[in-house]
Amino acid sequence: MAPRPLAPPERTVTAQNRGPGRATCHQQRRADVRSEPACPATTGLPLGAPAPPFDLVSVRGEPRTLDALRAVGKPIVLIFSDPNCKACTALLPEIDRWQRDYANALVIALICRGVRDANRVKIANPELAEVLLQRDGEVAKAYRVSGTPSAVVVYPDGTIGSPLAEGADAIRAIVAHTVGLATPVPTLKLPDLTGKIIDLADFRGSPTLVLFWNPNCGFCQQMLPDLKAWEAHLPEKAPKLLIVSTGSVKANRAMDLRSTVVLDQAFMIGRAFGATGTPTAVLVDALGKIASEIATGAQPVMALANSLSNGRSSEPQLVTTARPVMDRGKNIH
Repeated sequence: MAPRPLAPPERTVTAQNRGPGRATCHQQRRADVRSEPACPATTGLPLGAPAPPFDLVSVRGEPRTLDALRAVGKPIVLIFSDPNCKACTALLPEIDRWQRDYANALVIALICRGVRDANRVKIANPELAEVLLQRDGEVAKAYRVSGTPSAVVVYPDGTIGSPLAEGADAIRAIVAHTVGLATPVPTLKLPDLTGKIIDLADFRGSPTLVLFWNPNCGFCQQMLPDLKAWEAHLPEKAPKLLIVSTGSVKANRAMDLRSTVVLDQAFMIGRAFGATGTPTAVLVDALGKIASEIATGAQPVMALANSLSNGRSSEPQLVTTARPVMDRGKNIH
C-alpha cells in the first residue's frame, strides 16, 4: 500500500483571510476489495486528507467552527450552496428532512455564499439548522469546490471522508452512503464512440460493471491487457461491462475494447458515482441498484469484475461508512 496522499497545508478560513472565487451553479455497496494507485480527479480534496478548518458565522449570527461541528462525534456533511442557485433552492426541503431524520447519525451543515439577509430570504425556513455564511466562496475554495450544490463528508477526526459530490443526485448518494442506506444509481446517459446516447437503465436485467477510465492514465494503460483478456474469455456469470471514459474518440477506439464505451469528458458521472479517479469501478445489480463499494486500482477492479463468478451475491448490500483509502497517482486530465 502506498503512503496516504499528501495533504495541503492546514489553513483556517476566517473573515480576515477570505480569498477570491465564486462557485457556479451545477446544471443539472460493498465488495471486499482494497484500494490501489489510481489517477485522481481534479476537484475536491483527497480521501483521508485533513479537512480545512473554518471559522464562520451562522445565519442566526452565531459563530461556528469546524471543530465545533466535529465535537459531537458524528460524520459531517458539508453542503455548499448559493442563494442565487436554483438547484440549491430546490434541494433545501430535502436538507431540512435529512437534518431531522438523520440527526442521530450525522451532522449536516449548509455553507452558503453571501450576506445574512439574502440567505434568510432564500432559505425561508427558521427550522433549518447549521446554515453558515461565507462571503466570497473562501471555504469552497479551500475544499476545491467549483460549483453548487456540492457536498463532502468530513469524519469526526477531521479528515475528508468522501469524494466531492457535485449536483443533487450525487449529494443524495453520499447522504445515503453516510447513514447506511442502499444507494440508488445516478442517472447515466452519455454518447458512445459513434455519438449514440447510451442509458445505463437499458442494462437492467443483468449485473453491470461500470468502469471509470481514462486512456491517458498510466494505471489504465497498465491494466488494459488484463481487461482485454477478461473480455476475450468472460468468466461464468460475468457482469456486463460499461466503460465511462474521458479522452478523444480516437484515443478510446485505439484501445480496441469490445465493451460499450461512453464519453464523460468532465468526469461528472464518475463523481456522481463516488469515483475519485481512474481506473475505478462499481457493480450495479440487475435491478439497477449499487451493489458494491467503489473499487480503486487495477487489481481491485478486476477482482470486482470476477466477484460474481467467485460466488458473491449480486444483490444490493447495505452501504457502510467504512473509510476508503485513496493512494496518490497522476492527474486525470
